[in-house]
Parts: sequence; structure tokens; C-alpha cells
Amino acid sequence: MPDSIIPAEWVAKAQADLRSAGVLRSASPPLLEQAVYFAAQSAEKSLKALLIKHGVPYRSFRHDVLGLLTEASAIEPVLSAFELRLANFNSFNVETRYPISSPFTVTEAEIDDAISTAQELIAAISALV
Repeated sequence: MPDSIIPAEWVAKAQADLRSAGVLRSASPPLLEQAVYFAAQSAEKSLKALLIKHGVPYRSFRHDVLGLLTEASAIEPVLSAFELRLANFNSFNVETRYPISSPFTVTEAEIDDAISTAQELIAAISALV
């Protein structure tokens, strides 16, 4: 269980995950499912950075990007602008990591959008923490 309550450390981890997403996207051939997973992880960690800054205890967190966004938006309403763009991020956190009965595929356009969204979210949160 992570124990850091320093928002900058969470943002740094989010940035590293985003960098991982970019590397996996650029691989030949691209590792799209893995890349989108790291994009989702970067969004999740950046949202947790903001919540930690505002005293929300880590133990209350879950792996639910939209739930974290709802909590973060209650503190910083400007973040609600990301709601539609983060709509698929919960599935990126799960369906890309485990074998499932119906194939889960990610297009290059979807990963590019996920990376862009995560990048913009991290930038917005970095300005707030």
C-alpha cells in the first residue's frame, strides 16, 4: 500500500506512467492495450495527487477514475470538463490487463486520445497542487 502523502510524488508517478504509455505506443508494433493502461494509471494517480493535497485519506481511494474525478471535481470544479474524455478510463484499467471472454481492442486513435487526455489532466492538476 502506498504511503506517500506528498502530492508532487503522485504527480511524478503519473508523469512516469504517461511516459510509459508513450513508449509503448511508439513500439513497433505498438503495444496499444498496455499503453492505454498506463495512460489510465497516469490519470488515476494525478487525481489522487489532488485529493491527497486536500486531505482525502489514501485508504478511501479506489481504482475508479470516474469516481476519483467526481471527488476531485467537487474540490476543483474546473476538472469536471474531463468527465466525457475520461469515460473509458475505468475499462482501460481492467479490460486491458486481464483475459476476458469478449475481446477488448484499442485503436491507435483511442490511445492517442487517452494519452492526450491524461497529459492535459496532469497539466491541469499540476497547476492546482
